[in-house]
Amino acid sequence: MFKKLILNKNRWWFACLLGLMVAACNSKPSQENTNKPTQSADTNTHAVINDTVTEPTPAAENIDSTAHWTASILAGLPISESSALASFQTAAWNKYRTQADSNWAKYNRRQTTKMTKWADIELANVRSQTHKVFYPFSGPDFLNVNTFFPEVDTIVMIGLEPLGALPALAAMSPDSANKLYPRVEKSLYSVLSFSFFQTISMAKDLKTQELNGTLPLITLFMARRNQTVVQTRYVHISPEGELQEASDSANGGVRGTEIIYQNPNTQKKQVLYYYSVNLVDFKLKQNKTFLAYLDRLGTVTTYLKSASYLLHKGYFSTVANVILNHSQFVLQDDSGMPLRHFPASEWDGMFYGTYDKPIDMFARHYQPDLYKAYHPAADSTGQTPHVRKLPFGIGYDWRVNASNLMLFTKK
Repeated sequence: MFKKLILNKNRWWFACLLGLMVAACNSKPSQENTNKPTQSADTNTHAVINDTVTEPTPAAENIDSTAHWTASILAGLPISESSALASFQTAAWNKYRTQADSNWAKYNRRQTTKMTKWADIELANVRSQTHKVFYPFSGPDFLNVNTFFPEVDTIVMIGLEPLGALPALAAMSPDSANKLYPRVEKSLYSVLSFSFFQTISMAKDLKTQELNGTLPLITLFMARRNQTVVQTRYVHISPEGELQEASDSANGGVRGTEIIYQNPNTQKKQVLYYYSVNLVDFKLKQNKTFLAYLDRLGTVTTYLKSASYLLHKGYFSTVANVILNHSQFVLQDDSGMPLRHFPASEWDGMFYGTYDKPIDMFARHYQPDLYKAYHPAADSTGQTPHVRKLPFGIGYDWRVNASNLMLFTKK
């Protein structure tokens, strides 16, 4: 139903959509699927270069590559005929693949190429000093964080969406498989069209028999970002804040998903952790185990995008303090931390893009000080050195020349 949504012509529908999304932000996380993730490794490669998808290099036959093959099937990418899942490359799947290639080609032309070129220049110094990225309110958005930080050692993502499990394709009937592809297409529509997920839609899209939780989408994004899914497992956080392997996602306490992935060009193994945790103060303060884990984060670069302005509210102060205490860098749009949290005596700020006001749905979060930062008096050369162009759209006001990003560096 969102295919007819065009913000500059029908902002009422977009406001309704965001209203549902914000309402979902304070809801209780759903119960996760209890199926175990598949642990696997493979050397398959495929590349997305602008709008061209290349054929994959077959994985070695003696390697259990179920997780990566599954991610590739979900992503609409071809897999080796020697794979146990090769039979899923049916006429229905090929139709899905054709549409997926078209959707991703458009996305890559509009977003990936521009974002990559921008980040290679503007984030070069940040990348060289970043070993861990902290991404609260992320949902399954590996896509954007990997574009900005493609070689980071560790990513820690937190959302309300459940962990879920990779679909057991080998045990799936043809009818179930045919239902899977439209569900994947639907779940990706908003992020490929507008650069963000619709939380209320994910609550439905990621709780079906065929598509369950964030794990399928995270690994799908890895496949489309030319990453090999090496291994997935559930993890459990001990009362001391230490990670332990969990037998499945239904164990008590704080659970998460660990995904080891690898860039076939560099052969570097990286790790992503996703936790389904409610970060509102009254929930987080009761969650002593996860607070202990956050205390052990170390120095991070925090990334915030389409965060519903939750950190502007006093009842998200606990996670706000975690960000301020542990971050050397914060990369965000205006829906993240309010500017008042970054005093010039403690942080250097660089501003990209445009800020006039939030979209109507979030009008109450207008920041006069941020407007002033984006509209400074020119220096003697007629330049505004702390405000630079942003060549792509991102966030709620996702159109080019209407979006913003900010980079704060701790002094």
